[in-house]
Amino acid sequence: GELAREETEGANAELVAAAAIHRAVIAAERGEDPLPWLDRIADDSRHAARAVHLRALHEAESGGFETATARLQALLRDQPTYEGWLDAAFTLGALRLESEQFGAAAETFDAMERHWEERRLSIERSRAAGSLDALWTVWLSRPAPTAVPIDRAALDTARDAAWRQSL
Repeated sequence: GELAREETEGANAELVAAAAIHRAVIAAERGEDPLPWLDRIADDSRHAARAVHLRALHEAESGGFETATARLQALLRDQPTYEGWLDAAFTLGALRLESEQFGAAAETFDAMERHWEERRLSIERSRAAGSLDALWTVWLSRPAPTAVPIDRAALDTARDAAWRQSL
């Protein structure tokens, strides 16, 4: 009845949001405006954080560094479990370097290091508790990452450069 209809509508809305994300990425890659696609994604969608991230990238590429910086700061603060968190933080750090906010950039890269370490420790705790089956189930249930994995050496180099510039 009613519950099944609501579940179907919710699933359809998520499929539409996933398609809108895909179309936004294609538009951005072609140099087109991705915003009409991103505007279709509801704030309560599981794809909302990715839409915010893509919007910030578009703003940064269009010269809106301050708006992109503010949007990324809010995303990182409000969505600590977002699968693209490290990628968004790296972008924020790069924007801060670009605008010569070297201390803030170093803080961003340090936050990335802490976030990375927290995730590693969480996995280690799961492994020690023998709950890797549950961890694997969660991993398989998540959508494939759309962000490029971050090179640890690049992160260290960027953090060190930000720290040197802040002196």
